[in-house]
Amino acid sequence: MTSRPLVFVSAVSRELKSARQLVANTLTFLGHQPVWQEVFGTESGDLRAMLRQQIDHCKGVVQLVGHCYGAEPSTPDEEFGRVSYTQYEALYARKCGKKVWYFFIDEHFPADGGVNEPQELRDLQTAYRRTLQSDTHVFHPLTSSEGLEASVLKLRDDLTRLRRGVKQWAFAAAALLVITVVLGIWALHRQERTSQQLVAMQSKMDELLRKAVREFPEVEAQAAEDEAADHAAAPTKAKVPSGNAMSRAVQIQSPEDQSEIEERVYADLGNKLGLDPKVLREKLPAFAAKLKNEPNATSQDRADAAYVAKDYVESERLALQGSDEARKSPELQDDIEALKLAGFAAQKHDDNAHAMEHLRDAEKLTDRDRDPGEWAEVKCAIADVLIEQDQHSAAEEVLRDVVSVQSRMLGAEHPDTLRSRSWLAIVLNAQGKYAEAETELCDVIQVEERILGAENANTLNSRDTFANVLYGEGRHAEAEAEYRDVIKLREKLLGPEHPRHSK
Repeated sequence: MTSRPLVFVSAVSRELKSARQLVANTLTFLGHQPVWQEVFGTESGDLRAMLRQQIDHCKGVVQLVGHCYGAEPSTPDEEFGRVSYTQYEALYARKCGKKVWYFFIDEHFPADGGVNEPQELRDLQTAYRRTLQSDTHVFHPLTSSEGLEASVLKLRDDLTRLRRGVKQWAFAAAALLVITVVLGIWALHRQERTSQQLVAMQSKMDELLRKAVREFPEVEAQAAEDEAADHAAAPTKAKVPSGNAMSRAVQIQSPEDQSEIEERVYADLGNKLGLDPKVLREKLPAFAAKLKNEPNATSQDRADAAYVAKDYVESERLALQGSDEARKSPELQDDIEALKLAGFAAQKHDDNAHAMEHLRDAEKLTDRDRDPGEWAEVKCAIADVLIEQDQHSAAEEVLRDVVSVQSRMLGAEHPDTLRSRSWLAIVLNAQGKYAEAETELCDVIQVEERILGAENANTLNSRDTFANVLYGEGRHAEAEAEYRDVIKLREKLLGPEHPRHSK
């Protein structure tokens, strides 16, 4: 058991894990033993008893107040109400009369990520920050790791008072002298450590960018499907409720549409990889251009990079080259991915015939029983090409097959199954089969509202399509009411200035 005073370090792990480690290192340097509890939201049971036990043995609590709410108990606390585990740590410590130091983390601080939470949780954390800002124990918001480290060092006198017994002035002076000497040595090594950290950070960034290049085509295809669904749900773009007119309306993509698709791609990729979408948009094209010409890159990597660079003809050529190379290896998945990319690239440069050829080749390699998700992805890509070719009946047949398999193997309420049913409804609507489309969508919306919530993006997309069905049937008043309700919920979810509200 350590004889050094224990200090609890409180922070939301997925947002400020690195910052918490920096605080812990500094506390250790100052002669204290840091203690914390990892909470990521996947733990079973209620952690409050464990937190109380740990905090009871500590002399004080250092809390990093970030922008992420974090995990919370399954039931509100009897004394503090609805609070996250991180908020509870500081509230409980203050209730016990322990010293709590709050360090406010600025939005520009280099956090680890994890702040993309539902609006409700963000509002709860914002309210908590505002409450603390009215307290007297508040530090100025910190924008850098250096600022955080310096602020913790300033706690030296406060932390010293927590030590048991009465300290001798001579001992305090000697300790201060030792600290001064050690700080001098620490400063000499800091530059080297910082350089190593920068190299490690750049290596991590390159790894994430390479992953973003690989996933970009799939994510863009998904975003394009969502954009097509938006078109299908816009009455001003489908004045004549006929099958062919609706299909053409679905496929029209103005420069504004393309710009919004790009915004969605970078937002989705950033959320998936834990990167700021603005940083991703700034760095990814240049990284892709570099990767495209890298001698040691694989054909698949170069094909993905060419796709990000919008060189779709070259992307198709390199993807087919990657497919040929993949056939020489036992990894069947690589061949499927290469053929899918070739199909996406051909579709992007308006060569639907070759796009269909590549996707049909990929389809032959899939197995609905071995990997139903992979099989469904290829089938849906085929359906998308069929829709572009105004072959709605054939697209309907493909999507019905996908829905049948997904319902059996994934379950009727699986998000992938629901999404395929929504697309089936769009194709039915494009053919003027309004009654069938309405029945399909009513079932989908009912399940999505129950499982995903009324304000979920997928739920709102389905309601958009349902409103368009009503419009196609000539039920304009009902369609208008549905559109207005969806717009109101989207403004609440995305904000009134989001591009989707400019259409």
